[in-house]
Amino acid sequence: MDQGSPVTVVVKRQVRRGKEKDYEVWLERLIAGAASLPGYLGTNVLRPSTKAGEYTSVFRFDTVEHLLAFEESDLRRRALSEVEALVEADAVGRG
Repeated sequence: MDQGSPVTVVVKRQVRRGKEKDYEVWLERLIAGAASLPGYLGTNVLRPSTKAGEYTSVFRFDTVEHLLAFEESDLRRRALSEVEALVEADAVGRG
């Protein structure tokens, strides 16, 4: 992989029924924090078609190094500890 090419990570989370609003607030906070990091290009969120369900988030960074910096950041560590009560299981991610 070319180290200078844009990269994405796709994360799917099954949100607990009744926790959708809390998850949305959490997700917006995570996206706002990610937006302040070097190399951040944006996030797309696919929301479930039903009230409760699976959210898919696609985070984009300009390089692998910047994506890895996000994945190893305190921002992400804190966010992951906060989201545990809102989701059914650990996220399923693909790079």
